[in-house]
Amino acid sequence: MTFVVHGHCTLCRSRCGTLNTVGDDRMLSVEPDPSHPTGKAMCMKGRVVTEILHSRNRVFNPMRQTAPKDAKDPKWKRISWEEAVIVYG
Repeated sequence: MTFVVHGHCTLCRSRCGTLNTVGDDRMLSVEPDPSHPTGKAMCMKGRVVTEILHSRNRVFNPMRQTAPKDAKDPKWKRISWEEAVIVYG
């Protein structure tokens, strides 16, 4: 079963109004919501949000880079949420 949920995109400051099609516990598509004050159009970030959301490369935990920024291998290390909020927040 699929259904449409009114919402807004949070990927930039505009907060464009969206119509989000959801089915099988997944977001299937995002379209501009013309009835919303900022929903007449959407940027490319908002249009590809389903690809970002369901990417196999999506990071679900905080990470810290342990090598210099110009290194070929950034050497990411998983850190706790507490460390991310307290130390880096």
